[in-house]
Amino acid sequence: MRYILLLDGGFINHKFVQAYSHSPSAQDIKNFSDSLLRYNDAADTLVRINYYDSPPLDAQVKKPVSGALLDLSKTDVYSSNHNKLAALKRTDNFAVREGRLTFKGWKLKQSAIGKASADLSDADFSKDIQQKGVDMKIGLDIAWISFNKIADRILVVTGDSDFIPAIKLARRNGIQVYLFTLAHGVTDELTEHSDRLISTAITLL
Repeated sequence: MRYILLLDGGFINHKFVQAYSHSPSAQDIKNFSDSLLRYNDAADTLVRINYYDSPPLDAQVKKPVSGALLDLSKTDVYSSNHNKLAALKRTDNFAVREGRLTFKGWKLKQSAIGKASADLSDADFSKDIQQKGVDMKIGLDIAWISFNKIADRILVVTGDSDFIPAIKLARRNGIQVYLFTLAHGVTDELTEHSDRLISTAITLL
């Protein structure tokens, strides 16, 4: 049986930070992916691992209070995420499918609510960054895999119920769908439309 693994990078990053208090490296993602392969028989064939995420922002933005220019491409977050995606692109059997990030402005942190405006500083705000295109690519790839019979089984790591229509389509086309939720609460409908639900927390080899 041929199988393909689809990794929702934003979801995995969120669960990894919860578990280990830092974002995963490329090697962490590889080790995590390897830990999922035990859910397949030894005779099964891996087609590919698709990792879905967005490259980091390289925009220049003005800080909300001081007006000082912040070059996002010079931050540690940029370097870490850029290096992670570059390394995954060079990893055997991995394909990186990219969306995009957009800067929407600044949000007042919870800890700063109630402060007088005159007392606010740049540190009281966090960047409002939104991701676009990743969910659409995951859904389209599930449909493409099922219509073209690229694999007999799809392993999906996500907690997003937006993929229910694509998962239902895959199953109608005779594709098995294994859903890994990493102990994240998901809707009953998402559970009902998977052939196998694996809800264990994120683990590494």
